Parts: sequence; structure tokens; C-alpha cells
Amino acid sequence: MVLDCKHVWREISNYIDGDIDPSVRASMEEHLAHCRHCAAILDSTHNILYLIADERTFSLPIGFGERLRREAAVQLRSDPIQGFTHRDPRHRVRKCGVELANRGIRCG
Repeated sequence: MVLDCKHVWREISNYIDGDIDPSVRASMEEHLAHCRHCAAILDSTHNILYLIADERTFSLPIGFGERLRREAAVQLRSDPIQGFTHRDPRHRVRKCGVELANRGIRCG
């Protein structure tokens, strides 16, 4: 099965959780091996999860929180989270993280 980027993005959360069909996982790994953009999104999503789980605090640039909320609100209005069967809020965080990474929202 050949996957396009949007399919990979839609399944990243399940991929990370290991909650994905083995054939889809193999197709994703094949895609990730050749698509630097999707590999970067996967890496960014891992980084977001790492930061969320980190109990340390750090300062963000002035206005970052507002920019993040504004971009998340725009994204959620324009493309409601689809394809998530889980009620776990971490899936929403991951989806939002992927979308923000796609839009180039970064700290600093």
C-alpha cells in the first residue's frame, strides 16, 4: 500500500502509540524513509510529546501563548479533527502539534 503525506499525518498519533495495523505501519515506515517532510513532522510530534511530559518549566517568548491559541483556533475551525476514534486528549494535542509544525509555528 502506498501512502501519501496526508494519510501519514492522519495516522501519526496511532503510529506513535503503536495502535496501527502492521501493514499500515510498514507503509508508513517506507514513506517516512523517503519523505523528509513527514519524517520531520514525526520528529516534531515526538518533541512536542517530550516537552508536554517534561515537568520542568521554561520561559516562552512574549506573545507565544496568544499566537499558539490563535493558530490552534484557526486550525480547529477550518479543519475539525477528523479520523480520531480515541477520546484521549493527547490525540488532539498531537494533531494540533502536527498542524502547528506544518504552519511553521516555533518557539523563538
